Amino acid sequence: MTDLIAALREELSRLRGELIKQARFRRYEMISALLADYEIGNDREEEKQIPPATGDTERTPAPRQRFIRSDDSKQVQWITGSVNYLREIRRRAQSPDIQRALVEAGLMEPGIASRRVLSSYLSREKQTFDNVPGQGYGLREWSQ
Repeated sequence: MTDLIAALREELSRLRGELIKQARFRRYEMISALLADYEIGNDREEEKQIPPATGDTERTPAPRQRFIRSDDSKQVQWITGSVNYLREIRRRAQSPDIQRALVEAGLMEPGIASRRVLSSYLSREKQTFDNVPGQGYGLREWSQ
């Protein structure tokens, strides 16, 4: 079963490598990510409207889950743009290089403050990126 999963992941990675070269596919991915972000935001709004159960005096807190805020679409854009850039260059990159690509794509403002936020986003997205000191950020799928 492990071999099958590895083979499927490898095929997905190969197909994605071919598709990412196409501007229409990159646009599709960005729109999909934005849509997912807004859908998460709508789900959270609906949860707020559900009244609490009556007679429930003791509540155990739900485990904390990390959600991307729907009003923070720059996070989704920056992460998607970073993934696209790394796949395009097919190697690790330092945050200034990633920022430069995002600025050129019109997704980000230049400056150290924006770069610090970008680095924070990339560092927190451990399922997508890994960072090797001195080499920069790479895609986690490359090291699997």
